[in-house]
Amino acid sequence: MTTGTPDRLAAYDSSGTLATGPGAVGGPSGAWLGLGSATSPGQLLHLGDGNLLVDGGGELAFVLKRGFTAGPGPGGWITRPADGLSPSPIFQLGRIIAAGDGDPEVRLIYSDESAGERSVLEIDRKGIVASVKSGYTTGGPTAPSYGAISRGSHFEGFLGLTEPEPVFRLNSWPFMGLELGDGAGSAVDVRLGRPAQQTLTAYVLDPSTGLEAAGAGKLTVAGPGATTGSRATLSAGTVSVSLAADDGGRSRFPV
Repeated sequence: MTTGTPDRLAAYDSSGTLATGPGAVGGPSGAWLGLGSATSPGQLLHLGDGNLLVDGGGELAFVLKRGFTAGPGPGGWITRPADGLSPSPIFQLGRIIAAGDGDPEVRLIYSDESAGERSVLEIDRKGIVASVKSGYTTGGPTAPSYGAISRGSHFEGFLGLTEPEPVFRLNSWPFMGLELGDGAGSAVDVRLGRPAQQTLTAYVLDPSTGLEAAGAGKLTVAGPGATTGSRATLSAGTVSVSLAADDGGRSRFPV
């Protein structure tokens, strides 16, 4: 700190003028605080050529809160049922803990005036990123289902800031799958997913429901642990052709 009262933090107003007197920081004049080389702060707190260290023995975090009410969520099949309102939403970045495998992880935690804290995104030291789908499914944050396991969208990719629909979506509803589309104003229209144990299926989506489109083509591949046994099935409308493995492991058309 090169200016200001010795042994005190220098505070500046928004024009870069040094503020003096008691209560200058955060006072009626709206003085801004500059640390390090920030002699003309660009924000209420400006660090110049330095790092900010938050060190402690507990779960520490940077807390962001906005005093407004957001929501309700869009609901529908694409992401989740309607989530209700979010009064005074709070996001916390930090809160380092040991993950289930013992590795440290940093978390993004959400809460608001009606909902308790819950982790929504986690990153560990190996670079693993986890989307945590935990939330209420119906009835808002006071419903018994709040905090329960829920299915829905985990990650989405958009071509631009104003695009309403993604080009891909990793969605765990109604079962885990990758959904693809053209983006822009077009909803995802094909899906590659896992509907059951050792079963992989690819099919066309009905944009109005997010489920398999009636009468459209579908490919299903099942392994020995599936309820159908090892089998590959190609279907379109009411026509279906299957290849099944016999006891010798050879492929054959079923009778």
